[in-house]
Amino acid sequence: MIKYRSGQKYIFGVSHLPGLLGKELYKGQEALYLHAKKEIEAIKKAGLTGLLLENENDRPYTTFARPEQIASMTAVASRLKLEYPDFPLGVEYLINDPKASLATAKASGLQFIRTDYWVDKMFREEYGELEVDTDEFKNYRDQIKANDILVFADIQVKYAQMREEKTIAESAKQAISAGADAIVVSGNATGEAVDLTDLTEAKNAVPDKMVLVGSGFSHENAEEILKIADGALVGTSLMENSIITYKKAAKLAEVVFKS
Repeated sequence: MIKYRSGQKYIFGVSHLPGLLGKELYKGQEALYLHAKKEIEAIKKAGLTGLLLENENDRPYTTFARPEQIASMTAVASRLKLEYPDFPLGVEYLINDPKASLATAKASGLQFIRTDYWVDKMFREEYGELEVDTDEFKNYRDQIKANDILVFADIQVKYAQMREEKTIAESAKQAISAGADAIVVSGNATGEAVDLTDLTEAKNAVPDKMVLVGSGFSHENAEEILKIADGALVGTSLMENSIITYKKAAKLAEVVFKS
């Protein structure tokens, strides 16, 4: 179980898995497993916290995960958890399906999920309005006895437009009140650094909860960001040829754990 302690830093790698079952880039379950296994070994050796499994290469995304994607992800997640029982692993389906993520995490024994949409009413041109019924999610979480699985919830997430007027501090408080265990603050796009003013306002709103950065985090800005945030979800800056490497993870760890 991941337990939040003030002052501790939490750095989760984000795995951009090859395509899942039914998608064009699917190369079989063994390819999924070997990709994630290499990343876990790199992160463990570097001393980072854990790994989030994402179906980044399942383009074009659907609003909700399909049955074959859920089956494929759950199979690989279960295999990884058996091999690395004490290593923190999480899952997220894009574009957004927190109930599917929760079911996979529960069945596989993973510790956390991420959800890009939670308490904010958002809009994306290709998907329309995106919002999660957090009351329904809470009931589902109770139903499958998954309250031990942490929810990392993005607020005012990248790529989408807000459909309501509220501050990022209000979003942070609402996210925690709706059942999130940690909040994620990102820039406007993958690889784009977070606005430090937004980050500060979010952290001040929920000072006793984990606040993570969800984009643009690297060894170059880690020291500055971690003066405010408790950690980060980081993918692109740890990768070479689309896979997390020890060299990149160790370079980040060197900065993180001296700050």
